[in-house]
Amino acid sequence: MVEKELNEILLATATSDIAIRKELTKEILYKVSNLLATGTKLIPVRNYNVLDVKFTYPDEGVAAEYPVPEGANAGETAVAWSNFGITLEKAECRFTITDESILRGIATEQNRRSFMRAAESLAKKKDGNILSNLYAGAGQSQTVTNAWDTTSGTPADDVVSAWGLLLKNSNITDAEMKKVWLVLPAEAFAIVSKLQEISNINQRLRDWLEQSFGISLVATRSTELGGNAIMIVNSEETATHGVLASNSIPLSEEERIPGVGDRFTIRQYFNTKVVPESSSVATTKRIVKLDTVVT
Repeated sequence: MVEKELNEILLATATSDIAIRKELTKEILYKVSNLLATGTKLIPVRNYNVLDVKFTYPDEGVAAEYPVPEGANAGETAVAWSNFGITLEKAECRFTITDESILRGIATEQNRRSFMRAAESLAKKKDGNILSNLYAGAGQSQTVTNAWDTTSGTPADDVVSAWGLLLKNSNITDAEMKKVWLVLPAEAFAIVSKLQEISNINQRLRDWLEQSFGISLVATRSTELGGNAIMIVNSEETATHGVLASNSIPLSEEERIPGVGDRFTIRQYFNTKVVPESSSVATTKRIVKLDTVVT
């Protein structure tokens, strides 16, 4: 899939219309970075046309009554509202396709590699932003029995315990139970990918978790989690990754540097916000932290 998008970038840069070229390269670079990123799979991505966005959410204060006697009404409940906002911040990639690369006949390859590195770098920044906010917003914590990279580690039991916390203490719906992700450090993902005996059958833990509970596993090399993991419900009730979608300013620019080459500048504004349980906290019980899954 990434290969296809990169080829589209090369086709886009070949057009003589600068305005079209800038817009196409920007949009395709965004798409490639999202394909490479882990974080954009975990929570919904929403577009905004301003940098500062304000939200208002009701706390859990609206109560239903049953049965209500004939001729009567249910009592009215005072609703408390949580106000919070998100400010989108700028990420920027800049690189130059040199004149010498054209003379050597390698401009296309330099283009390709430059856009790939730019997409990889943007994906890392997105992951860092998303994962750091999700980790800080975890409203529950599960202490693992022992680290999974030790002989006494019990990853299956630890994950099931975290799943139990999610079901017991959050407002996850039946439909959302199939939208739960377990984000693991790369070392831990390798451990759960090995064959092991579960329920008297040799199988991979990640396959068993998906088949038995509908939990999807994903690995990350981001340092934001350290040796920890998070379990999260993919829903706007949990968190949102906001992205600027506006034509008010140029987000992709191309300029000629005399005697050097063509410089590309592509920027994107984004940020992540966890939806708090109430106005008195900044966390949600729809995210569970698993402490020290690897040492």
